[in-house]
Amino acid sequence: MPLMDGSLIPQFIGGGVAPVTGDGSPVGVVTPDQEGQVYVDTTADTAYIAVGTTNADWDEVGAGSTPQQNAGNPNGTVVPSFIGAICVDTTNNIAYINVDNTNTGWKAAAA
Repeated sequence: MPLMDGSLIPQFIGGGVAPVTGDGSPVGVVTPDQEGQVYVDTTADTAYIAVGTTNADWDEVGAGSTPQQNAGNPNGTVVPSFIGAICVDTTNNIAYINVDNTNTGWKAAAA
């Protein structure tokens, strides 16, 4: 399944907002268009996810992590590994992104 190997993930992340790329960390420099937007540091090959809408609201996404899975909406049941974690609802085929590292911080990714 392509979503699990990461090949389709960029088109789902950020509610339809295209990922931003740049050289270096976006923290303090790049203002996201919306919560959930992704930034890729092309120098360090590191991804960040916006957890708010100011240039300080970027959190680094865990490297080499595997998306979590749940049979249904993960809100209230799945504890994320980190901010930016991905959980796939295997019943409804919906990807969720965690924005606050709590089990209620899952946001459905845009298709």
